[in-house]
Amino acid sequence: VYEQYVVGLERSQGLVDRLMGKKQFKHFVDTRQNSGGGRGKPVQNLQSYLIMPFQRLVRYRMLIDRLLSCTDVPSEMRMLEEGLKHVTELVERCNATKHKMDGRRNLRRIEKSLGRKGVCCASLKCLIQGRLTFMQERREGMGA
Repeated sequence: VYEQYVVGLERSQGLVDRLMGKKQFKHFVDTRQNSGGGRGKPVQNLQSYLIMPFQRLVRYRMLIDRLLSCTDVPSEMRMLEEGLKHVTELVERCNATKHKMDGRRNLRRIEKSLGRKGVCCASLKCLIQGRLTFMQERREGMGA
């Protein structure tokens, strides 16, 4: 579930950014934010709420790590270590998914800058990023 969330997160953030450019939506969000969500206390901005589920995973990892340092009961330690292992693996998978998405987005950007479709495919990885220099091929028999 979290990996799917990471996949859609960037698109959701982009959508919120675009919608914030619309007067009616911006007014709606600002009104709710300024009213404290009806509870009279400050409310975070909408973008903060979008990233919160992933941040929660990192906090779980820190909490479990802290609990491990406070217990000396072997059975509890085993359960906490198992939980820490699973949460850490999940965070790593989410980060790998995000990294892969960033690489694909960079490849699409490069493809677009070349002005040609089909140069890059989804299975490729962006290993090195830097300045792209176009060079023309010299043909034999032609002047330099």
